[in-house]
Amino acid sequence: MGRTITVRGEGGAEYDLDVPDGGVQRELFEDMVRKGRMFVLGADGAPLPVDADGPVPGTDEYDQAQDPEPEPTPELEDDESVEAELLPPPASALKPEWIAYAISQGADPQDAEAASKADLVETYGGAA
Repeated sequence: MGRTITVRGEGGAEYDLDVPDGGVQRELFEDMVRKGRMFVLGADGAPLPVDADGPVPGTDEYDQAQDPEPEPTPELEDDESVEAELLPPPASALKPEWIAYAISQGADPQDAEAASKADLVETYGGAA
């Protein structure tokens, strides 16, 4: 037998059930859940949703479908670098945005603070 789950039967009674590993018993279990004759309950006591074509709640296959493993992050070659292309703020943006952008582009923070907004826009370019 597989793991133990809590189910609710047609009459509303709740009980623990060992999920069959396979064979006819497993098919019968899945059939009863799909037809609504038995409801697998989640940790909060609410019935878990059943997809007519998907795996049945209470099974390992169901859990894997609900929480798929994240896709692996591609490995970078030694000479590759990952840098987000940071676009300049629009020319109408406030001076603090231009200061932050200038610093992100390598400007000295004190120089960026001291510069006028017009100088920052001219030096670091802005979208109209």
